[in-house]
Amino acid sequence: MNDFFARQDQARRNTAWLVLLYGLCVALIIVSVYAVIAFSLGTFGSGKSNSGVSSGREDEFQAVRLWEPQLFLITAGATILLIGAGAAGKFIALREGGAAIARMLGGEPVPPDTTNPAERQLRNVVEEMAIASGIPVPQIFVLPGEGGINAFAAGFSPRDAAVAVTRGSLRRLTRDELQGVIAHEFSHLLNGDMGMNLRLLALLNGILLLYITGRVLLQSTRFTSSSRSEKKGGNPLPMIGLGLMVVGLIGVFFARLIQSAISRQREFLADAAAVQFTRNPAGLAGALKKIAGLPGHGVIASPDAENAAHLFFASGLDSFWSRLFTTHPPLEARIRRLDPAFDGRLPDLAESEVEADDESAVAALVGGGRRDRGIPPRLQPDAAPASPWLRNVSLAPDQVLTHVGVPLPEHMAQAAALLAALPAELMTAAHYPGQAVNLVYALLLDADPGVREKQCRLLTESHGASTLEQVLQFTEATAALPPEARLPLAQITAATLRSLPEAERDRLLDNLDRLAGADNQISLFEYMLRRLFLRQLRPASFTAPGRRKTPPADDARIVLSTLAWVGSADFPAAERAYAAGHREMLLANLGSLLPADLCGLGPLDGALERLAQSGTSVKQRLVAACVATIGTDGLATVEEAELLRAVADSLDIPLPPLAATPREG
Repeated sequence: MNDFFARQDQARRNTAWLVLLYGLCVALIIVSVYAVIAFSLGTFGSGKSNSGVSSGREDEFQAVRLWEPQLFLITAGATILLIGAGAAGKFIALREGGAAIARMLGGEPVPPDTTNPAERQLRNVVEEMAIASGIPVPQIFVLPGEGGINAFAAGFSPRDAAVAVTRGSLRRLTRDELQGVIAHEFSHLLNGDMGMNLRLLALLNGILLLYITGRVLLQSTRFTSSSRSEKKGGNPLPMIGLGLMVVGLIGVFFARLIQSAISRQREFLADAAAVQFTRNPAGLAGALKKIAGLPGHGVIASPDAENAAHLFFASGLDSFWSRLFTTHPPLEARIRRLDPAFDGRLPDLAESEVEADDESAVAALVGGGRRDRGIPPRLQPDAAPASPWLRNVSLAPDQVLTHVGVPLPEHMAQAAALLAALPAELMTAAHYPGQAVNLVYALLLDADPGVREKQCRLLTESHGASTLEQVLQFTEATAALPPEARLPLAQITAATLRSLPEAERDRLLDNLDRLAGADNQISLFEYMLRRLFLRQLRPASFTAPGRRKTPPADDARIVLSTLAWVGSADFPAAERAYAAGHREMLLANLGSLLPADLCGLGPLDGALERLAQSGTSVKQRLVAACVATIGTDGLATVEEAELLRAVADSLDIPLPPLAATPREG
């Protein structure tokens, strides 16, 4: 299934089925717990009448009938509360997203400025894939205590995702093999598997808490005085505890079945997507062969590995129960799908290791660039010629939509070329948190001497003269950047700045607003840079609002009108561009082109936030309409392409670099 939007709908249906199955499982657990309690109280006596009121005679046996409505309601409420508390507790523990899972399994973050060659290579691979996929660079972790070959990706969405690999993966995989493994994990992120997997982990914890409660009851009553128990007719708590343990184990049994059934098929799909992304089945097959040939395979030693088994690249467990409820297809079956000629022979990895490529230093960029000027309050077209990267690019909506969430080797090659073309001093600064802040400020310094002087005063007031001096050291290199290189550099820098303390992130964002507004207008690049950093460094600002009050057509009209004016020199051209988008949007009440003075970036910001709460079909039509709007002249400027990616990012749609879209003819 290559349609990103169809896969998103499928992921939602899978989640709905998961909730339904989980609800059915909880219902059966409630009935079982009630039966255990009723049997235990009926066997040992409750000291109460059937109505639940004490009889006053502790030694009198009161049998509990098969059906006690009051007891059932109490049991159901307590069971739901217990399971819900267990699931909610795990959700809260995982609120950080993928990083919480990585740390739970013993992962350590890979510093952006790491000097370890293997870790630098890992960062390069992940950064290239993130830019090629159109998603934020995930947090990167290594499991230092794991000598096997394995990896996982986790997160509720690509915005809070983390990718982790074992130390054994870094030691034993070539770059092509590592790239295949990371591409497999990226496919899970793009397909929406990760959110469902984390929810499954939390729901499983809720059922497991029932077993733990039973064990606590059993252990706490083990040494109860037998004479006292006999005097009162017996203590039912040990039997209740034992029953809860049994019911909890049965619940976990069925939850594991659900977990394994959902995961196995997704692994085959992720393998296929990874091959489509890298066009190198030998890399992924080589990694799987090494896992199969390594003693212990990809076993994860962490005690929490069992609960997270469905997250791993290969099965991280090796026990009878893990083989019974395996979350992954057999390694041989996965290898044969990638390498039909596989003869069963596996590499001997008992002693050998693979040295990581030390090719992570980037080459210097050759080329020039210019700074775009402000657009609002009236969105004026940028008269500069389109970037060579984007000239004569096919902008057919169906072609662009085909590659949403399905990046190709061409996108990967372009991302690698863009990163390799960045000056070494800028790439180095982008990976050091202190220097990254100064690099962001340098990107915003204006070419106009008067505006720049005002910006320099603002920086001196905020950070001091020494910081301003460091910022100015980057200006020559940032001014020489070609326009298409700015956004990838900003994406790398944003990932680095996530490690800053919250107060430092807030100061940076506040300064971005002040620097961008120094000339009393906001350029498209300033708008997109601010939005990129705001979404990654202050994600709480994008919390989903309540019920929308504005019809989607009104917001779509603002977005399409804005794009039409950005790419057009006059009203007739803007009207033609808007009409093309109108036809793709398929909304009869969309209305006509808005005047340019009503299409500022402020209205665009609000429209995008509201449209982000729309359904999949609205988002799909909107992206198609945006592509049609900017593609009426068959040419996309850098500003149009960047704005299109900003729109897609606001809708949580992973749009690969536009320039790599296949050309017609």
